[in-house]
Amino acid sequence: MAKLPVRNSSTRTSSQAGKVGGKSTRKKSSDERSEAIQAGAVQNPAVVNEPSSPTASSVFTPETLPVHTPEEPGTSQPQEPEITAQPLAATVTPAEAVSPPVFARCTGPWFSQYEAVAGLAHRDMPTPLSCQDAALASSDPRPWLLVADGAGSSAVSEIGARTVVTGLNRLLHTLEQQVAALLDAEQTPPPDEARRLALLLVKHARGLLADLAAEHRRPLKDFRCTLLLAVLGRRSLLWLKIGDGALVIERTQATAPESGEWQASLETLGHTGKGEFANQTTFIDEQLQPCDVQSALLSMEGVSGVALMSDGAADRLVSQDGSRVSGQLGLWFQDLRRNRLKRRSLTQRFYAEDFTHKTTGDDCSIALTASPLQP
Repeated sequence: MAKLPVRNSSTRTSSQAGKVGGKSTRKKSSDERSEAIQAGAVQNPAVVNEPSSPTASSVFTPETLPVHTPEEPGTSQPQEPEITAQPLAATVTPAEAVSPPVFARCTGPWFSQYEAVAGLAHRDMPTPLSCQDAALASSDPRPWLLVADGAGSSAVSEIGARTVVTGLNRLLHTLEQQVAALLDAEQTPPPDEARRLALLLVKHARGLLADLAAEHRRPLKDFRCTLLLAVLGRRSLLWLKIGDGALVIERTQATAPESGEWQASLETLGHTGKGEFANQTTFIDEQLQPCDVQSALLSMEGVSGVALMSDGAADRLVSQDGSRVSGQLGLWFQDLRRNRLKRRSLTQRFYAEDFTHKTTGDDCSIALTASPLQP
C-alpha cells in the first residue's frame, strides 16, 4: 500500500481523498466508491468521530494531554434546529409515551476471527509481494482486535506490521490488571485515563519498530505501518487509530422485547485518516505526534460486535466518508456469534470477483469479534 506520510491529522477531512492500495495512486470517484458498497449496505445512523488530542511534544507524555481537540478545519458543523415558540401544552410529551431504548446484553463468550491476504495487485507483480497487512483477534482473557497495514513505500513494512501486532498482543496480556480496572469498572473512568493508556500502547509500538531498525541496521521508516486497535471490557471499549482503515461497531436494540425482535445498526469510529491526496496517510514512525493518534473510550451498552479492517478491505465494506457500512459485516457478526465464521470464508470473500472488481488490488485484512445476545 503505497502511501506518503501526513504529519498533522487535524488538517484531514473525510471527503478529501480516495482509497488506495498496492502501488497505485488512482483516486476513486464518489460514484465508483458508492458502487463498491455491497447491496446489503445500511445507512449509518450515528457515525462516531472522536478527534485526537492537540499537538504535544514528540515524546509521548499522556499525563499532559487533554482528550478533545477542536474540530478539523473545513469540517462543517451541524446546524441547530430552529426553535419555534409554541404553547407549553403543544411541546410536552406524556411521560408514559417516552420509553428508553432496550439494548441487547451480550451473554456468554465473545467469539473472534481474523484474516490478512495479499492483494491481487501484489500477486500480479513479476516478483509477487507478500501481504503487508497483519491482523489478530483474541477472546482471552478479554476480546481485543489489532490490525496493522505496512506502508507500500517502505522496504520491509510487513515485518513492522507483524511485529507491532504481536508485540501489542503480548503487552495487553501483561497489562490485563490495569486494563480490567479501566474497562470493567462500574463507574466510567475519567477520559484522560483512557487517553493515557492509548498513548502508552502507541509508544510501545513505536519502540518495537525502533528496536527492529536497530537490529536490522535500517531506518525506522522501512518498517512503518498504520495501526487499528480495540479492547473490550464489561462496561467500556477502548479504541485507537493511526492512519487509514476503518473501525466499525454493531449496536443491537430490541424493537419488541416481548417477542425477541432485534434491530442492529453499524457505526464507524474516528476520522478516515486520509491526507489531502490519494496516497497519503499517517504511520507509526519518528515523526508521529500524539495529535496524530485518534482514541476514545466508548460505552459497551448495546455493543454486540466490533470489526477493524485495513483500507484494502474497507474499500468494499465502508463508504469513503464512513456514512454507510456494508451489510456483509452484519452477516459475518451473525455467523461469528454462532461460532460458525471460518477464516477460509473471509479469504474466499476477499478474493471473490465481485469483491475485487474495480479495486486497486490492495492487501485486505480484518479482525472481528461478536457475542451472543439476550434482551
